[in-house]
Amino acid sequence: MLDERTDFVTVPASFAICSGGWQQVVEQMTLHRRALRSARLAVNGQNHDSEQLVIYNDYMNTLFGNPTADKELPLIEGAGKLGVDVFCIDAGWYDSADGGWWDMVGEWKPSTNRFGNLGLKGIASAIRKAGMGLGLWLEPEVVGVRSPIANELPDSAFFCRHGERVADDGRYHLDFRSPDARAHMDDTMERIIAEFQPKFFKFDYNTVPGVGTEIDAGYLGEGLLGHSRAYVRWLDDLKHRHPELVIENCGSGAMRADYAMLQRLDLQSTSDQCDPAIYAAIAAGASMSILPEQQGNWGYAQQEMDDETAVFTLAAGIAGRLYLSGFVNRMDERRLRLVRGAIEAHRQVLRNQSGQVPFWPLGLPVFSGDWLASGLLPYADNNETGYMTIWHRGGANSVVVEVPQGATLRPFFPKPGLIDKSHGAVDWHVEPLDGTHVRLTVSDNRRSARVYAIDMPDSTK
Repeated sequence: MLDERTDFVTVPASFAICSGGWQQVVEQMTLHRRALRSARLAVNGQNHDSEQLVIYNDYMNTLFGNPTADKELPLIEGAGKLGVDVFCIDAGWYDSADGGWWDMVGEWKPSTNRFGNLGLKGIASAIRKAGMGLGLWLEPEVVGVRSPIANELPDSAFFCRHGERVADDGRYHLDFRSPDARAHMDDTMERIIAEFQPKFFKFDYNTVPGVGTEIDAGYLGEGLLGHSRAYVRWLDDLKHRHPELVIENCGSGAMRADYAMLQRLDLQSTSDQCDPAIYAAIAAGASMSILPEQQGNWGYAQQEMDDETAVFTLAAGIAGRLYLSGFVNRMDERRLRLVRGAIEAHRQVLRNQSGQVPFWPLGLPVFSGDWLASGLLPYADNNETGYMTIWHRGGANSVVVEVPQGATLRPFFPKPGLIDKSHGAVDWHVEPLDGTHVRLTVSDNRRSARVYAIDMPDSTK
């Protein structure tokens, strides 16, 4: 309990006061988050190069944590043909217990039975030969109750309450104030980096440790806060030792997407949502709290989708960070062209994204809304091109959106020829109404989406 003899430093908090409405407040918070991130990158000896990477991950609506050599090699070949930069093997690469990877985590040694004679090293080699960097999924703060590490580390390395380790769904939670916990994860990271040369890590966090730990703490929350502060210091140390590493903050599908984490880490999964119709609402609102250049929105197009469904899911990542998944090995050349078109459009956005701020041409997205829209506008250079993503999920066939004075909309994704009516394409029509409003109309009520370039009055197309 605090009294006049006790000092306590709170966690940092940010707020914005500015003229205008809520969109201007989000604009200022976006600039502030960029400043936090840039300052931390400089301290850790890093640059902003990670913001240009396109990443494929084998998890979402694809392998769902069940990697094997037979499954990975075709996906690697397919992703390589798309020209992505990183291929991430998600959960399961360390599982030698045929599905026991949930409560066996913590040792982080490659599976002895999933990758055949190739082993994980052979899979990593195949990824590099296909022109991509290796990515691996990891949960640094977790040790499964059946993991050998659970017996090797002392109780003081874990969250404890009432004299016992805290176990959540078959997992213990490491306490990074502990030298033993930190040494275990330092040794683990150095071993993995030396052996497999990964370019990318996806750091997850799927355990609920509760109110804290009683170890070396006057009260439980003191232990929790102490761990949290020790963990971000550990991240800083890791990044300082390996400034070339790119690390995603998955955090159980964006459940720990704060800027204590995101000023240090490079990418944030915005959700683990499998339904593209629901994901649209998540992607439309994500820039309220996450920088566009860190906003990893899944795009999991599949061969069996009609054209509009494939566009619908890919559109979510164009103006944020396109985080690809899906069975790219099963796609015909026509569907691959559409995915390549999404990547091409996304790379164009990435060139100037870090100088742009989010906006919402239909106002704050409504989770159940029929129409959803979000986009990017240049902050300092009014001659730059902006972007708007708009999804139609049903209801009225037309909507009026607000755009900057004198701006015009130009189709950006999909480009003409990538989709057609014989494969379920919908016609979209753009009708300027006045200097700041445009009506968009779709030809029928099926689910569809588009990304438009927003050309400012003096911009060069």
